[in-house]
Amino acid sequence: MPTTRTAVVAAKFAVAACWALLLALAGPAHRRRTRPARLVGHGRLLRSGPSAGRGYLAAVGVLFGLIFCAQVIAALGYGALFPWSVPGLYAGIAGAGQDPPGLVGVLLVTFTGVAGAVTTAQWWNRADHTR
Repeated sequence: MPTTRTAVVAAKFAVAACWALLLALAGPAHRRRTRPARLVGHGRLLRSGPSAGRGYLAAVGVLFGLIFCAQVIAALGYGALFPWSVPGLYAGIAGAGQDPPGLVGVLLVTFTGVAGAVTTAQWWNRADHTR
């Protein structure tokens, strides 16, 4: 194979990161054009910015589960310690009574992202893609 599997995974993550950045830039720009900027801390929102299932449905199911858990855990007051709640808390969209996450929350998000990228690359290197 002329391109390594790790390079394919890195390219997929790079494209996903570019799309996320583009959407983060387009959201506040669209809001400013259509009505007054009412998005709480849109600058913070801008900064906060599927393999094993062999398809997208498994990943979508996990995503829905994580979003549900992020909402519940943030409502219970432990969102700063759950990586999937931290972006909403940081952006200030989790509610008025929620404190923004500290350094621990940001480090947990960073660690979770890096761990996800590394384990995805490892899985792609070991998986049998002939089926």
